[in-house]
Parts: sequence; structure tokens; C-alpha cells
Amino acid sequence: MNEVAAERRVKDGVLRLEYRSVPGRKHEPVFAQEDLDKLVKPKQPLVLKSKPRARRQLEANGQNGIMPSDHHASIPAVPLHRKLFLTVPEAKAYGGLPEALLLEKIHVKELRAILRGKYFISRLDLERLTVFDRLVDVGHAGGR
Repeated sequence: MNEVAAERRVKDGVLRLEYRSVPGRKHEPVFAQEDLDKLVKPKQPLVLKSKPRARRQLEANGQNGIMPSDHHASIPAVPLHRKLFLTVPEAKAYGGLPEALLLEKIHVKELRAILRGKYFISRLDLERLTVFDRLVDVGHAGGR
């Protein structure tokens, strides 16, 4: 209960307000415990007027924008080497690079990505990054 609701109940006489003396400070307002107990309503079980419809039945009817569950079964899975955009876990598996490195490259704008709830990385940019990193690594190893 907020302060305004408590003041309203005191004004209506539902709550008794008393003040307790606190040394070194202003008097502190205190409510009677019996009055507070009366305000707490016992929770009653929710009674439904009709039996809830099964989720499958809703999906089959296409209600609430939900497509039937077998709709996704007709879309074949696309292999990683054919996808145009990859999620970070997919890019990690495809490119063989650590996830931390991929996220770092995204944040410093060396790897382009689209953020739509999660990052989607262009497979072509990932391939360019992977080839470039391997060339740099080979160059450093040969220079020592």
C-alpha cells in the first residue's frame, strides 16, 4: 500500500494511526496490526467460466497470429555454408573463431553485424575476416 492509500484509509477511519516517540527524531507514525490484518484479503481461487481451449486447437485455427505448428516442418533447414547471415554461435562454428573475438570485432566495427535481438553476421564478411586473420597470423609467424 502506498502513502496516499494509507492516508485515505486513515481519513476514512479504516486504519488507526498512532505516533511513537523516537529519541532525537520526529514522532514516527505507527498503524495498529489488527487494522492491517483486516486489509489483507484472502486469495480466492480463480474460477473459469468455461474449459480453456487446448493450445493445439488455437494453432490449428491460426488464431492470435499463431501459425499451425506443422507449418515450420515444411521449411527445410539451410546448411551453414548456404546461409547469408549467421548468428554468433553459428559464426563461431562456421569460422572456427572464438565468440569473444567475434563480439570484439563487431564492437570495434571490423565485422559488420545487424542487431535484431541478437547479432546476425554476414557470412561473406566473416569469410573475409577469417582469411585476413589467417594471413596476418602467418605473416607474424614467418617474421620471427
